[in-house]
Amino acid sequence: MQAVVEDIKSAPLPSGKGFRYSVKLNGQYISAGFKAPGCNVGDTIEYNTVQNGQYTNLGSIQVLSQGGGSSAPANVGAVPSAQPAGKRERSIVRQNSLSHAVVTMNTFFGWQDATATGKKVYSNAVDLAQDTLLVARVYELYSMQDMDDDALNEKLEQLLGSTAE
Repeated sequence: MQAVVEDIKSAPLPSGKGFRYSVKLNGQYISAGFKAPGCNVGDTIEYNTVQNGQYTNLGSIQVLSQGGGSSAPANVGAVPSAQPAGKRERSIVRQNSLSHAVVTMNTFFGWQDATATGKKVYSNAVDLAQDTLLVARVYELYSMQDMDDDALNEKLEQLLGSTAE
């Protein structure tokens, strides 16, 4: 089936951990599930539907032509005290990046008495913490697609190479 996307709605899940999307096609809203539908208002799409009991859900969607409209509204009906999805996502990525940075620093460097392993030794915990946070920041930028592969490799080489003996 083909149709022009008339509207896209998003509503927060009761858990506050995501959104439910609906797409208006031919005057009727059809559930698109828990992921953004991959199309914008005004796009002409080819789609199929899946019957789930009494509900009709969107199956696959293919954009045939772009209509220049806007994408799904962000956080429609979101709880005012809830943290915006972008900040929450970045917070999760930061926690994960920091964990991986600690592993990276432990792999390449030691603390105080690591001379037997041939690793660079940090005698100052502040220097170790600062370098760990720098590595975490690089991982965060890469994960949030603020940095491409080449820039990531260059930055890590700069950080890890500049502190290695």
